[in-house]
Amino acid sequence: MKKTLYTFWHLINECTIQIPTIQRDYTYGREGAKEISTKLINSILQSLQGEGNSLHLDFVYGKKVGIENFTALERNKSSIDTLLLSLKNYAENLNIAVDFNTQQKQSSAAEVITFIPLDGQQRLTTLFLIYWYIANFLKDKESKRILQRFKYATRSSSKEFLQFLTHYENCFDYDCNSLIDNIQNHEEFFSKWTKDPTVLSMLFVLNEINKQFDEKNIEPKDAWKKLTKQEIITFDFFDLDDFELTDELYLKMNARGKKLTHFENYKAWLQKNYTDKIQITDWKKKFDLGWNDLFWNEKALGDSKIDTAYLQFFKNMFLGDYLMNEDISEKDENIDLLRLNADFNPVSLFEKNKNFRDNITDYFEVLEYFSMTNLNAKINPLYNEIENINKFLFSKNVGLTWWHTTLYFAITRYIIENKNNLTYLNQWIRVISNLIYNTPIESPKLFKEAAQSILELLEKVGDLNVYEVIEKLNNTDIGFFNEKQKEEEIIKAQKIVNEPQNSWESTLIDLEKHNYFYGQVGFIFKLNESEEFTIFKENSLKAKQLFSEKIMKNPDYILFRSLLTYGNCFFKSGNTLTYPSNVRGTLRNRNENWRRFIDSKFNYVKNVIDETNLDEDIEQQLNNLIQNYDSTLTNRVKLIMNSELLKYPENNHIRVYDKGFYLLSKTRIYGFFKEVFTYDWYILNRIYCSNNSIEYVNGKGEDSNPGLFIKKINKKIIIDAKSLKYKFEEEDNLFDTVDEILKQNAYAMTN
Repeated sequence: MKKTLYTFWHLINECTIQIPTIQRDYTYGREGAKEISTKLINSILQSLQGEGNSLHLDFVYGKKVGIENFTALERNKSSIDTLLLSLKNYAENLNIAVDFNTQQKQSSAAEVITFIPLDGQQRLTTLFLIYWYIANFLKDKESKRILQRFKYATRSSSKEFLQFLTHYENCFDYDCNSLIDNIQNHEEFFSKWTKDPTVLSMLFVLNEINKQFDEKNIEPKDAWKKLTKQEIITFDFFDLDDFELTDELYLKMNARGKKLTHFENYKAWLQKNYTDKIQITDWKKKFDLGWNDLFWNEKALGDSKIDTAYLQFFKNMFLGDYLMNEDISEKDENIDLLRLNADFNPVSLFEKNKNFRDNITDYFEVLEYFSMTNLNAKINPLYNEIENINKFLFSKNVGLTWWHTTLYFAITRYIIENKNNLTYLNQWIRVISNLIYNTPIESPKLFKEAAQSILELLEKVGDLNVYEVIEKLNNTDIGFFNEKQKEEEIIKAQKIVNEPQNSWESTLIDLEKHNYFYGQVGFIFKLNESEEFTIFKENSLKAKQLFSEKIMKNPDYILFRSLLTYGNCFFKSGNTLTYPSNVRGTLRNRNENWRRFIDSKFNYVKNVIDETNLDEDIEQQLNNLIQNYDSTLTNRVKLIMNSELLKYPENNHIRVYDKGFYLLSKTRIYGFFKEVFTYDWYILNRIYCSNNSIEYVNGKGEDSNPGLFIKKINKKIIIDAKSLKYKFEEEDNLFDTVDEILKQNAYAMTN
């Protein structure tokens, strides 16, 4: 076994140390970490005092890269020397004088080999700053040259600042009051560096080192000798390529009190058991470096770890195979553990399951493809929550809905099956997304049916142009998915293929990603009787603005009220009327509200779209439809003209009794309810009601009447549902208006 006890000086003389992009900033100078850094500096400097005790700083682990390059370089040097010697001997045998005047550039191992720390960044950086502080104090140019091998790849400003510090010409006066001021006042210091949290932390720590160095009265030459010649400050060093995260490293790490994450356990198990079974070159290095970047680049701001997302990728990949190839019950607890539980360690499940053994190379093929391809630049954005494919696969991948899980399966399966030709991946994602998100998939059983249909469709499509395959199919050629959506996708494909002169694909993509349409836009084809592309495009733009965020979030139900101007367009079930809600969070929300309305009340939507134009504000146009509406006095007119009325029913339910409309607080009459005519009058006359002790009294139950209660005469004005005239409850006289009743009872109300 290789020696693992290292000093910082030993390590930096052996290789370059580079903090990778996947690591967080140096934090020991931040407010929350200052106590930790102060204690660490104190412990290190105490060891450098007089006969100070040695200090062990736990372990540091990571990967050395470039060893093969250095070995090849040395081997090539030897080969060239041998070749030159042979040429010289050959020339001498021919009595030819040859003079080889060669110059050899020396490349030490430390210049070719780079250590990438995965744990220990904060301690290594603190040690570097202490070494730099003393080397600078001693004006030791050679040591500062060696310290140039310590690098940061996290930000360009961090990299530049370290180059500035270690440049051997830059020596700083330690006699000033503040080392930070001395450094920042240097002519080569850039003020922009102070916006880098790593640089700010380094400056704080250097000032703390300066302060404690002075307080402890440490002799620099003696301290340097201890740091470079003696093993006074040490740590255990592990190169993951030496240990391959096997049980040996596991034991060493736990001996130091470090518990491996589920991801590290998984990686250890994988590297121990699958070394020769995965047919991808250098997969271990890619696992830690190239593929690692996929997850790091997509992590949320503030996250410093990617283990959960990295492991979840394998859980999601395995879940599809597990459900497709196992005769499992929907109650199988492994399903939700894999899909929803970020803390679930899947190793024992992977270990005993043939699906994992058979497909692990496929999972790696997906990582390999994405690591070599900027897919986000090639894929058209889908819906709001999946605009970024890489983030969908490698970051926001825990707790996916069954729709998302199905799309995950569809995308990755296409890549696995067509890895040698992914020209039409974009087309595949668009079509399959529209099918998936417009079909109910809310259980393992439905996922399995959807996945089976995806595999069958994928077999038809292969690596061919997806549209050219789809446009020749019938609904029956595509299984499982929503019939209406299948028909729509076939029509779209036919338009794209048969009318290449028109920009059908880009127009449809822009339309499909609309917040409410979510890929289902077939009704716009019905608006276009002539089937001309230009008319379709214009109607698309009108439909987008009609169902825009601005309109859908309008609190006054402006869209539905404008539709009411064309007639009674409520949904009707028995004696209950309902109207669409603007919610769209789920497929069910969309299907039961505006999609249902578009399907069953299509002509109303067509009327509004035909009436509006693209040159004016859509909200103003809808308001104009409402304000200009002129008809006989009916319940519908009240609902059109008074935006407050439709806001009362929590579930958008209205009860009809004879000619009367009753606004229900719940879905049935057993809850509180209001009557349209009397409540409309109350809303419009609130100030009068307040000044004259008139209250609105809700109805509750079949036998109650809502209405206007006049306290001073102890009577309630209600609507007569048969005639739509007003009267006092339990009296027979009918009045055309509330004002008539009030006028007749004015004396009683004022005395």
